[in-house]
Amino acid sequence: SVRAARPLAPSAYLAKPFNAESLRQRLRTLLPASAGAMAVPQPLLVSELRDFLDTVREEGQGAPLLSDVRDAVSQALQSGEQDLGELQAVFGNDPQITALLIAAASTAAQHQGVPCQTLAQALHRLGVARTLNLVLGLALQRNAQLRDPRLAELAAHAWQQARRSADLARWLALELRLDAELCYTAGLLHNLGELALLRSLQDWLDTGGELSDEQIEHAILRRSASFGSALRIRWRLPFGLRELIAAFYGLGSGVFSREALLLNLCGLLLALAASEQPASLAEARCVRMLRLDLRLLERLPAELYRSA
Repeated sequence: SVRAARPLAPSAYLAKPFNAESLRQRLRTLLPASAGAMAVPQPLLVSELRDFLDTVREEGQGAPLLSDVRDAVSQALQSGEQDLGELQAVFGNDPQITALLIAAASTAAQHQGVPCQTLAQALHRLGVARTLNLVLGLALQRNAQLRDPRLAELAAHAWQQARRSADLARWLALELRLDAELCYTAGLLHNLGELALLRSLQDWLDTGGELSDEQIEHAILRRSASFGSALRIRWRLPFGLRELIAAFYGLGSGVFSREALLLNLCGLLLALAASEQPASLAEARCVRMLRLDLRLLERLPAELYRSA
């Protein structure tokens, strides 16, 4: 009963429906490992990659932490008091930390009735100590380095894409006098599902599963979007921010904010072929609805939308 369990001060609970894979992973972080024991892969609780991904999609921990961000957290905790500007510079390029802090700040501010949608807003509401504690807990929870070289390469590319999207969204927003921080955040988080999926594929390998190149490619094409959607909902990101992220991939029907149209333009710019120029998007729906001056597209810095 609840009354009998309260003196034991439980720190975690089993949710329904019961998820055996999630429980096994949580127990691994709590049970001490024998110093002289050989590392033996844990037996898989499911036999098919498809079933494994279905199981972990709702329970996934999110994208791997950038190694330089993890190092920065350690340094910050050892160097005493930091100001919010320094924290924003350290954490501003990492999509997982950004999403985590926004979600935490939004939850804390529910009684205010004002959702938190940017990293700057989250840091202001959380404060230095709370921010560092949240990020430290995330760093301790998982060592988040992807050991498989194929997955590590894909993760590096995904991070580069996230950063480029964020920088492009910010540049356009400043030019159009829109909410630059909100657009930056949406650009940074647009491919969070791919990063979370890559971690889950690494978990599959760590538990003894096999993974071919074809399976990796198929999983990314078929499952990145659903992983991202599940993660954004689970982290309770504000609906307005989720709308901007969705607009990056396409516009449905209805009324759109100018920020949403801008994110859609970012997606189109980043999808341009090497032989295409931004001005080729003159008739795109988002460009027409923004009533964009085509001279802005002509002077758009190439490094913002061309991969290195």
